[in-house]
Amino acid sequence: MRQKGYKPKTITKQINSAVKTPRTHLLQYKEKKISTRVPLVVTYNPALEEIRKIIKDLHPILTEDETLKNIFPETLILAFRQPPNLQQKLINRKLPTDGKNEENRTSQCKKTSLQTVSTYAQTTQPHTTIKPTALKVHTPAHPAIWYT
Repeated sequence: MRQKGYKPKTITKQINSAVKTPRTHLLQYKEKKISTRVPLVVTYNPALEEIRKIIKDLHPILTEDETLKNIFPETLILAFRQPPNLQQKLINRKLPTDGKNEENRTSQCKKTSLQTVSTYAQTTQPHTTIKPTALKVHTPAHPAIWYT
């Protein structure tokens, strides 16, 4: 805390008051106050640093009108939303819902009557290549396994 610029006397005073507070008092549930402050959410921009001061200075204008005084009884809470970064701009996380990608999906085989088994036919001629052929075999025991 000293590195942050706090005076040693202030630090010692706060530590002593924290030590003197009984633990049971600290663990008791405290009712939270319901805030009537309205949030003003804006996308962060370094040029908007003074907007907090502007809101504070112009709040009396809102309190002059009775209708606005009821809507905004306290000053606005200023909240900054994070602007989209490069990753968020480049990557679309949403999948298309129009059904166009249905044919490109991978799913478990539902056909119980077919399996594919690859076999290789070799010829007796020298310097020939091995040609794969696919056979369909009925195996009800393992319907979702494909052999290639």
